[in-house]
Amino acid sequence: MWHTEYGDRVLKGAEAVVFADSALDMLQSGLLKTDVFGDIPVFNSLTYPQRIAMLHRAARAVFRPEVPMPEFTAVLDGAVGAIFLNMRWLLAKEIETRPHDTSFRSLVSLACRELTADEDLKWPEDSCNDELKWDFPLEVLHFGILWDREYACDGVLVDLPPETSSLLRAFSGIPERYFQAIADDPTPPQMEILRDELLALCAEVSRTGRAELAAAQQKADRKGKKAGGQKRKTSEKGKKPNKKDKTPGGKKRKPDDKS
Repeated sequence: MWHTEYGDRVLKGAEAVVFADSALDMLQSGLLKTDVFGDIPVFNSLTYPQRIAMLHRAARAVFRPEVPMPEFTAVLDGAVGAIFLNMRWLLAKEIETRPHDTSFRSLVSLACRELTADEDLKWPEDSCNDELKWDFPLEVLHFGILWDREYACDGVLVDLPPETSSLLRAFSGIPERYFQAIADDPTPPQMEILRDELLALCAEVSRTGRAELAAAQQKADRKGKKAGGQKRKTSEKGKKPNKKDKTPGGKKRKPDDKS
């Protein structure tokens, strides 16, 4: 369970799938063993086992309703922020290398519509290849889970004098322990177990989520076809006979009628 602007909840539908897919990509692509998360110092500074541990903790909280809500800490929020950062990279990669494949962009767009349920908001077309136009949808998903980007300020506050840092934290409403919490540091065998569990969890969420989305789409398609068929029947029922289908006496001509 995770405390969000939309209430205490777990991720569902397309939102869960796109989050799980981003986490899976991080695990399978080798990104977690590199220093590409410079925009999130609190996550970039972690060791590989620590990154696995914090992603494991975050994934269980956002996907499993039986998991108690975790305490807000920079290292945990930073792990979630890293997943969103990779989400941005995945979208950019799709546009650059597979512009006609809109599968990931479609998921992002659907997740936004499910999350906000605001018909007045305008989302990019799934085929949109302008990365800048996808900034807003990605921000909507980010702030659907995280309240802000305070986790990215850790390096800035640390470099300031203690008095100034304390004042800024107090002004921003950042709990003192938020930046003091230390990431879990599993041993290599423990890390392997956590990694396998994380892979299995994200794969399960992605697989079941996609199946549910496909079933919902099929149901919507059947409903649309049924509504279209009823509309045609109603139209045909109320349609007046054509003049050429009538005999001179005004009766509708039968197939064997001869005038």
